[in-house]
Amino acid sequence: MGLIIDTSIIIALERGKVSTKQWSHYGQAYIIVLTELLIGVDRVNNENKRIKCLAFIEYVKSLFTILPFGIEKVYTYARIIHDLYTQRITIGTHDMLIAATAITKGFPILTLNVKRL
Repeated sequence: MGLIIDTSIIIALERGKVSTKQWSHYGQAYIIVLTELLIGVDRVNNENKRIKCLAFIEYVKSLFTILPFGIEKVYTYARIIHDLYTQRITIGTHDMLIAATAITKGFPILTLNVKRL
């Protein structure tokens, strides 16, 4: 069994709002989640906070298997885009990439973004 961990969960973890006790042993984070976290680091102006953010990213990498974006996911991603555009539904690119990963792997997504479901 696997579980794709969304960025919203990782941010809540950083803020101390969630615990990994129940799901970290089978949680997997997609590479785009690390990208989103690194974008956040680049926005930080305070060097001490920046160092803490980078340390947290290393912690996340130690907690979860980090999934790459492979060719199977590319096909799934393209299909998702087509299906959503056909229905005139707009979802952020990163969310669609995370969804493509979950669909390809056959794993559910653990997220706090229930409005997007």
